[in-house]
Amino acid sequence: GREAERREDKTRKEKRREEESRREEHARMISLTRRQGRVLMSVSVFCGLLGALILFYQALYPNAFLTVAPPRAPPRNTPAALAPVPADSFLPACEGMSCAPDYIPVSEVHLAYTELNTAITVSWHTPIATASSVVLLGTPQPQGANLTNAFSGSSSSYMLSAGFNHHVRVSGLEPGRLYSYVCGSPEGGWSDRTVFRAPPPATRRNTTFVVYGDMGAEYSEGTAARVENAVQS
Repeated sequence: GREAERREDKTRKEKRREEESRREEHARMISLTRRQGRVLMSVSVFCGLLGALILFYQALYPNAFLTVAPPRAPPRNTPAALAPVPADSFLPACEGMSCAPDYIPVSEVHLAYTELNTAITVSWHTPIATASSVVLLGTPQPQGANLTNAFSGSSSSYMLSAGFNHHVRVSGLEPGRLYSYVCGSPEGGWSDRTVFRAPPPATRRNTTFVVYGDMGAEYSEGTAARVENAVQS
């Protein structure tokens, strides 16, 4: 009789241990599921907030997610494969108020002296990035002469919604000589063809110039007026 009682007691203990083990395993699974749920909830909330932030930022700055043109190698200051080409080929693709769908307007073209009187820097602005920044150079005479030299540069943007600024160094100029040029890119379009005179031969003379800085994105009218007044006075 005692042997039977011992076997029954042993069986009850084993069943009790198995039941406790099942309860512990069940509790661990519930805890793990809850932790996973909290993690997924946190990720979901984070993604939702990030998406809302991106939409809000994109609404404020529609062009903020444009791809910036990658840096290009410094200009080699040698004729490129683009030249020689008839000058008429470089007329802008924009006629009046009607523009080709792929035309990228070129604006704010200006020239700057360099440390040499045989070189200048041509700068301009486009509303979006272009694959290249190019200046095509030639002589204004005879009428309709080819633009036989091409120079490449780079572009950058300090605020993507404000567009891109392009800079190309043109070298090998003859001091004081008149040149004809266009700037832009083959894939985006070109500026109007116009002329400039290379810096004069080296000489000693008095020079007056204005130095100023302005972001140019907003509220720059006052700066422009002050510069114009300084130049005229």
